[in-house]
Amino acid sequence: QIDPRIESILHTEIKDDKPRTTTKGEESSKELDSRNNKHTQEKQPNPQKEIISSNKFVDKEFPPSLQSLIGENILRKVQWAHVTWLRPEEFYGKDFKVFYEAIEPNDIKQGELGDCYFLSTLASLAEQPKRIENIFVTKEVNPEGRYTMRMCIMGEWTEITVDDYFPCDSITKQPIFTRGNEKELWVLLLEKAWAKVFGSYDKIEAGITRECLHDLTGAPTKYYFTD
Repeated sequence: QIDPRIESILHTEIKDDKPRTTTKGEESSKELDSRNNKHTQEKQPNPQKEIISSNKFVDKEFPPSLQSLIGENILRKVQWAHVTWLRPEEFYGKDFKVFYEAIEPNDIKQGELGDCYFLSTLASLAEQPKRIENIFVTKEVNPEGRYTMRMCIMGEWTEITVDDYFPCDSITKQPIFTRGNEKELWVLLLEKAWAKVFGSYDKIEAGITRECLHDLTGAPTKYYFTD
């Protein structure tokens, strides 16, 4: 025979183990919370997630990220906070090319980046268009957004591959750094490849033209001091 006190305890535990039913008011509240959470998530897309989920090529060594813009220079974080990364079809539309008709020095339009030493090198090479063409392994628009160029880095010819994401203004949706005169990519691609070599766009501000000439042609260079 079970002691009445133990029987009372067991009876209480059995009653407490019964599944708790949810009232209609509680169900409505949970459904509303669920819908609100889902709505909030839909209103706040993750740009980085959208970039990674793209079917086109994304360069993992030099990704479309803040790190590729500023490197270790955190002071630039605020200055370039308005930057978003876009592909050519998003700022040029259709019918863009790597080279649009003839290669000319006037194709080069400098933007916010202080890399005029690099751009003046490109302009001088563009006087002989073949010198620019020789840098490019990928000479036509690549559907996957993958472009390869060759540069003579530290005396060794090296293939540098980049994707076609470029830093753009989040409002105007146009490139903030160097761009071509027409719907062409060669200037943007060379600037991006040069930035990849040094680790970020910030790192290629202020440089020496003769070093660019050597790295883009493999030829020895001289400089002269003038009065």
